[in-house]
Amino acid sequence: MTDNLEVQQVSIEGRRYVICHNPLEARKDAAARAAIIAKLEATLQKQGQRAVVGNKGFARFMHVTKGAMTINRAAIEVDARYDGTFVLRTNTELPADEVARAYKSLWRVERTFRETKSTLEVRPIFPTVTIRRSATSSAAFSPSVSKWICRAASSSVRSTSRGPT
Repeated sequence: MTDNLEVQQVSIEGRRYVICHNPLEARKDAAARAAIIAKLEATLQKQGQRAVVGNKGFARFMHVTKGAMTINRAAIEVDARYDGTFVLRTNTELPADEVARAYKSLWRVERTFRETKSTLEVRPIFPTVTIRRSATSSAAFSPSVSKWICRAASSSVRSTSRGPT
């Protein structure tokens, strides 16, 4: 696929999975985990066990027993196994590298939604009976008008195009 993404396809019980591993992301994940563990150790040493009780970032690496909290080294090793790895489940017939490429390109769609959502400014609406009636009729009428406009546009494109239709 690309230089930094390794892709493999696996089928289990009739379901198709695409396993992707990115060595660059694996290094980032390992560095982030090392920073969390260092901060956890420093917090335990300086502030004690009470300081880490409600912290969800620390919780996955903690082992709680009656009266004591320790760092769970086994959990750290398990977490390290998944560095830079993600799994996609698909029902398409596309090759594994195409599935991974399509998934990685979803950031464009997500960014578009985020930008559209952030730039859209709507003033508050205080519904009254009149507004609800007009909104209901508008919601029912708009799809019909849109469909009519699309049909009209497509028929005019067909009539002006050159070549076989």
